[in-house]
This record gives sequence, C-alpha cells and structure tokens, in this order.
Amino acid sequence: MPQFEIIDAVDPSRPLSHALIDDALRCGEVALSHGDTFTGRPGTRIHASDRVVVKLRSELTFDEKDRYRWVQRTLERECELGVHHPAKTWFLLRTEDGGSVIANATPRLRPLHQMTTEALWPQLLAYVRQMLTLYVRIAADSDLRLDEGLSNFGVDADGRLFYLDDEVYRWDGFTSLAQALGVLFRQQEWMSAEDAAALGDALARAVWQCLDDPHYLRVIGEQLRGLFFAPGAQQARMKAFVDRLFAQFRTRPAAEGAVTVTPAARCSLPAPREDADALFASGRPVAILADVHANLPALQAVLAALAEDGVTDGIVLGDLVGYGPHPEACIDRIAQAGFHVIMGNHDYGLIQPGSRRGLSANARWVLDWSRGRVRPEQRDWIAALPPYLQAEGWLAVHGAPRDPSFFYGYVYRMTFEDNLDNLAERDVARCFHGHSHLQGVYTRGPAGDEFCNAAEVSLARVDQALICPGSIGQPRGGVPGAEYAVYDPSASTVSLRRVDYALAGVVDDMKRNGFPPMLIDRLYEGR
Repeated sequence: MPQFEIIDAVDPSRPLSHALIDDALRCGEVALSHGDTFTGRPGTRIHASDRVVVKLRSELTFDEKDRYRWVQRTLERECELGVHHPAKTWFLLRTEDGGSVIANATPRLRPLHQMTTEALWPQLLAYVRQMLTLYVRIAADSDLRLDEGLSNFGVDADGRLFYLDDEVYRWDGFTSLAQALGVLFRQQEWMSAEDAAALGDALARAVWQCLDDPHYLRVIGEQLRGLFFAPGAQQARMKAFVDRLFAQFRTRPAAEGAVTVTPAARCSLPAPREDADALFASGRPVAILADVHANLPALQAVLAALAEDGVTDGIVLGDLVGYGPHPEACIDRIAQAGFHVIMGNHDYGLIQPGSRRGLSANARWVLDWSRGRVRPEQRDWIAALPPYLQAEGWLAVHGAPRDPSFFYGYVYRMTFEDNLDNLAERDVARCFHGHSHLQGVYTRGPAGDEFCNAAEVSLARVDQALICPGSIGQPRGGVPGAEYAVYDPSASTVSLRRVDYALAGVVDDMKRNGFPPMLIDRLYEGR
C-alpha cells in the first residue's frame, strides 16, 4: 500500500482525500507523449484514475527538510496566483529506501489540447479567450508567465478553467505568447478569421484592463508579423488578429463592448508619414536625427545646418520629448518638417502616464511637467507614431533591433554583437537607432566587427551596420552640442556631425522651470 503524507492543498479546506490519492497511485504509470492526454517534463511520472491525476516530481532531489520548504513555498505561490484547482493537494510519497518524492494530486480535468476537433472548436475558442485573460492577469499582478501551451490548461465538469502546470516563469513581455499564438493560428484548421479577430478582442481587453498599457498590443502584433504563416487561411487568421489588436490600440474596451475614441481626428498636425519604402529610393542624402529631448535651440541649429546643405529628407528616431524644457515647440517643429518619425520611450511615457519602464526619477519628473504643456492634438500626433519603420534592407528603431518592445533595448559595446547577429538573421543590412545618445557606427564585414565614430564612415564593404546619429538634445559622448548624421545611400556613407547652439538659453529655461540640476549639468558636460 502506498505510504504518503499530505502537506496541504491550494485551498486548505478542500484537500483530496487519502482514498482518492491512494486509488490514483495504485493505477499504473502513464506514459508521457507529445500530443497525448498527458504531457510533461522529463523526470515527472504520472499516475491517473478516473477522478484524480497524480504527478510524482522525482527530478526534485532535495533533502527531507528542504522538500517541506519547497512545497510550502510552492503552495504559497499557488494560493496567491489563484489559477490552479483549489483541491490540488501536495504530499510526500514514501519510497522503499526510506526517502520520499515530492508529489501532487489534482482532480482530473480535461486538457485543452484534447479539444482540437471541429466539433469541439467553439468550446475551445471560448476557453482560449479565458486563457488569454488569465495569462495577462498573472503577468500584470505578479510579473510571471504561465506556460502558454494548450496542454497546460484544463477544464472541470462545470466548465471552469484551471492551470495544470506546476511551474510559472518570469514574464517575457509577451514574446512566448506571440510564439504560442503563431502555433495556434497555424494548427487550428477550424479557426476562421472572425474567430481570430475575437481572440484579438479578448487579448486587447485584458491588456487594457490589467496592464493599462496598450503598447503591448503593438508588441504582440509586430512579433506575430515576424513569424511565418502559410498563404491563405493561416495568414488570414494572423492578419485578422493583428488588425484587431491595432484597432484597439487607441480604444479602451468597455465592460460590454468598446468605447469609440477617435482623438486623432482632431489633430491638425500633418499625419506621420507611412511611405517608408520611398525614403532611400531617390538616392538623395537623408538626415538621421534622434533624441531631440525637447531642446528647441539644438533642434533649430540642426535643421538650419541641414537646410544649408540642401538635405530635405529625414528620419527622426524617437524621443522628441523628455529631459528638456520645450516639448510643445519641438513636437510642432518636427511635425512640420515632413520627415519620417518613429516613437521613443519618452514619447510613449508622455502619452501613457502609467508607463514608467526605463525612466529615471528625473525623466519621470520632466514628463509629468511636460504633460501640462503639450496640447491634446500633439499628444494625439505622438500616439499615432509607429514604433519602427522597415523596408527592404533597412530598419529604423528607437532602441535596439533585437528588443521586441522596440524602444527599451540599448546598442552599446556589450550588446552590439547580438544586435548585429539579429540583423544578419533578418537579412537587414542597415539599422538606424537612437536611445544610447552615443554617436557612432558598429559594422560587420570581411574584417569582422568594428566600431567607428569618425566624421565619415564608409559602408561600402559592410554587410550589417548599426548606425546611431547621437543625440540632438542631450549627447553623452563627452562633447556638448547637437549631434546628428546624414546617410548617403548612393555613396553608402554615413556622415557623423555636430553643431553648436545657444546652450545658455536652454539652461535658463530649465532653471526658470525648476528642472533637476543633474539634467542641466549633463548639457554642459555632454554626457
């Protein structure tokens, strides 16, 4: 007769009985196989009766005292998360050698991956919508990630959905979820485009309600766009899902439906340009600008230099605002310049006050100050900016090409190799980026990986290049001034430039408005 000691259940008032656990243990061990009823990690052994499933976690080799501690910590976490069946019961199974194995028992549930038939598809679709909501809630509340596979979720006889896996993982900003959705769109042949759109609605609602940060909708959508889908039904599902996410980016869903919000209609500023394919087609030099950071004299000096040189095309790599005292004037000036513009993390922080990621205390102070000065139509214009631009052979992003969130990752000496690898994997030759405020070009070619910050950088024999124009409004290379670059696609060169401007006037405006002294010092020091 199996000997075991029950420790506790997720709901201490509802543990499974000794008799039910004993009955399951007496059943033969179940073979684990991908796609079968029971799947699991190596080392996990399964016994199952008609009513109970027992997992023996033989891979957990702690001493006796640490076994108790591990189980108690796991139970505490499962109680806090509230995603497992309340009757899930943890116990120690005694072995013949006098030791014990950590184990748990759960009422037998129907795993979702066993419902992938045409007849059951409507039910499965409803459960996947619940699963997405549960997934986002856990990410928001605990910064943890549930395993996204359908085999890790099951339903009871009353149709209640529970998480089956014992493990939870560090949340990765929806990267794994996007991969799992890709699998779903490829494998579920009964899913229509309308079904996929309904899943998009469910996910958008959960993101708005739990995270209140709609940028994640674009993160998920853009990651899905980067996956392979066969032409026809698979691509139609992905497109319907992504289109619904992007439609909800500017619309907060209500409890029963969506509140129609179209603030962009009131914006009198020129709409952000969308013709990225044409940016380098003419062969004319293109201005590469980044990190203006609400420094109007610096921006004016750069625009004047470009006009003198006859450069009329340009791309702005984000962070128009933050750190500086002229947010409204800089937004207007960039909007009227006719350049391509993408969003940076400070721009997003301006329009999304709840987003604090990647922002120092000083940066948050400036954004809070700036919101009272930026006009509603300017906020709408920034909200319409894309997170990146891409066309054949090139990419423009505020942060780093390997960062799926677009504007939080950095390119610098510790990360440039990984980012060059990313460009090579994506068959992208040129990436224009900002965020680091450090002017220079990392290249990969026959001579290997190199860094160059000379006034003129040739890309003629370069396979991949990471091009940072520096910062207009707050350079960090140790030299004050306004930094920018000019890319000549015909000559395949990058010109790294710096101009002086009336720094004292900016400092006076910052002091008059009570800006943190550290931000003033950075302008003088150029770092």
